[in-house]
Order: sequence, then structure tokens, then C-alpha cells
Amino acid sequence: MGFLYEGEDIGRYIEIRDGRETFVVTRETIRDVKVVPTDIVLPDHWKGKAFYRLRMDFDIFGTLIPKHYTSDGASIPRLFWSLYPPVGRYLLAAFLHDWKLDQRHGWDESNRAFDEAMRHIGIVRRRHWVIMRSVQLNGWVQSTFFGDPK
Repeated sequence: MGFLYEGEDIGRYIEIRDGRETFVVTRETIRDVKVVPTDIVLPDHWKGKAFYRLRMDFDIFGTLIPKHYTSDGASIPRLFWSLYPPVGRYLLAAFLHDWKLDQRHGWDESNRAFDEAMRHIGIVRRRHWVIMRSVQLNGWVQSTFFGDPK
């Protein structure tokens, strides 16, 4: 588990072994995060979706997301995963979005936080637009048909 910084080769990185530290992500440092230390929680059956569990605390833009918090990544329909996988450089943004939803901040605030995080990460405009619309559509479907906040 470690973090790679721009301009450094793969042989040099910061390693955090004990998990007692919190990695603070600011608008200035979010582009430097190359690896998010997570465990993959596999589904019970082949149609299920994998989940990603944080191995350490992350403070993202002043929002502390605790170690062991679990997210399903970005809510992108499976049909488009080959072009837009549910995880990637925007995994931290997805963790922030899901955490805000779980804390009952609502879809609007959670989507704004996701949008802002993706902008600071530097996601290309077209990819950003597609991922945002996918997350918004999923939110509408979940809340309209299932009454589910997430």
C-alpha cells in the first residue's frame, strides 16, 4: 500500500504500514494520489458487484472517511464498464460521494462533492460529463423506484 507522486518512478513511494495515520487530501494534493489503499470485497455470485473497502482513514476536502468504509465505486451501468469502469482515478471521489450519501447529506450535496473532486483530480471533460450523468441517473432511479438514498 502506498502513494505514488508525479515525477517519481514506481520504485519510490510512501508506505503506510500500521493504518493509524490519516492521509489528508486537499484540492492541491488530490492529483498526486495514484493509489488508494483498498481491499476488494468480491460478490457472492457472478452477477454481483464488487465493493472496495478503505485500508486507512482518508480526509478528503475536510470530510473524514474512516478506515474500513466500503464503496461500490462510481455508479456506472455494467454495459459501459469497458469504457468507463466503476473505479479509476475517480475512486476517491466515489468514496466521498458514497460517504456523504450514507451520512444523509442528500443527492444534491453528494453529487456536488463528487463533481468538485473529479474536477480537482483532472478527469477529462467528456469522461467527467459521462460519469456525472451516470451517477445522477442512478440516483434518480434509486430514489424514484426504490426509495433508496444510495
